[in-house]
Amino acid sequence: MDRYRHGDLTGWLALAAGALLLLAAGRWVVAGQLGEAAATGSRDTVATPARLGPALARRCPAPTPARADARHPGPPAPVASEVASFRETPQRTGAAATGGPAGRPAVRWRATGLAVVFSSPVAAGKLVVVGGGDGGVHAVEAATGRPAWGFATGGPVDASPAVAGQTVYSTSADGNLYALDLASGALRWCLAIDAGLSSPAVAGGLVVVSSRGGTLYGISAYGVSAADGRVLWQRRVGASRQASPAVAGGVVYAGGGDGTLHALDLATGKPRWRFQGDGSIAACPVVGDGMVYAVDLTGTLHALTADRGVRRWQQHVGVAGQVLIASPALARGVLYLAADGGLLAVDAASGRTVWRRPGIGAVSSPTVAAGTVYVGSGDGHLHAVGAADGRPRWRVRLGGGVHSTPAVRDGAVYVGGGAGGLYALGEPPSH
Repeated sequence: MDRYRHGDLTGWLALAAGALLLLAAGRWVVAGQLGEAAATGSRDTVATPARLGPALARRCPAPTPARADARHPGPPAPVASEVASFRETPQRTGAAATGGPAGRPAVRWRATGLAVVFSSPVAAGKLVVVGGGDGGVHAVEAATGRPAWGFATGGPVDASPAVAGQTVYSTSADGNLYALDLASGALRWCLAIDAGLSSPAVAGGLVVVSSRGGTLYGISAYGVSAADGRVLWQRRVGASRQASPAVAGGVVYAGGGDGTLHALDLATGKPRWRFQGDGSIAACPVVGDGMVYAVDLTGTLHALTADRGVRRWQQHVGVAGQVLIASPALARGVLYLAADGGLLAVDAASGRTVWRRPGIGAVSSPTVAAGTVYVGSGDGHLHAVGAADGRPRWRVRLGGGVHSTPAVRDGAVYVGGGAGGLYALGEPPSH
């Protein structure tokens, strides 16, 4: 889950905002919004809602009851390198495997026509996949931004898709979970699970996703038809904040609106342990180095042992709205959080504050790559700061609040803009 936790109303407001931009400017991105680093070499491509096929809302089957002996058939589970998702990995660390631009970047391209983009993009092979406020799941060419395909759902797609092997998994405000072919966007199967803003996690041959009603589903990633279902397990985890689950070491970690962090067996959905926090858990947990980290609505960051849920430390990191929904990043023993309007680095072993960068208006979940932290701000900027000391390296104005989490891949940064569109930033062209 990437931005809002207020149900369908916010999504439709986002769609209406996109329509207002269209009426005011005659296109889906307002001219002149690009700002500071609208550097030479950038180009616009258009992926308009008209290019999408007819929406398939209400045509997806409800999940069939899970059987105790259910097993997921099909090919072997994709290895970790073949899975791309919100926060980079199923563990939700927000640590990219490759670096971003070496210096101040230029805007290589922007794909317009997506309305407001709260969804965080996923870079998979030669494509970048993202959800749009226009109700579509879009794939564009990573090198050029040219549209590859678009798939229409029945509501805004504000959660982030996940890509495993050659399949895209995406939720929509229409309540459905969709499995699409990565190359063509063709529908493979779908399920009506009351999905909303939870971004799927894919691990061990299962798709794990939360519903608006507080049910966590474990679904076979290899269903062969839309009527197949193949729900292997489902578990009620209390009042939902639609936080995206994390998966590590055969265990699912999911937060609930009642302040409980649940650890469930990935294969069966059976509870391993539960931890009661001080407030609702809206951000997805982060797992690494034998620990799981979660921030709750009171602004408290909890560090728990991944195997038993024993709390090692906690720190109050702020009460601003941004910290309640932005997920921490974890890299080289340091946690990075959008906290109280700034960016905060915390030692993962002790909870000690390493550095604080106030006043940048950070609102997105940060991404860490090759010693740089990337984070979006409410005033429309994408910021890059040093991971070791928090010193600013550059910022680029994109327009609108940048609530989309940046994705970093092979020298480029991909991020959605609050004023509409998907951006690719990279090294400026040489002259």
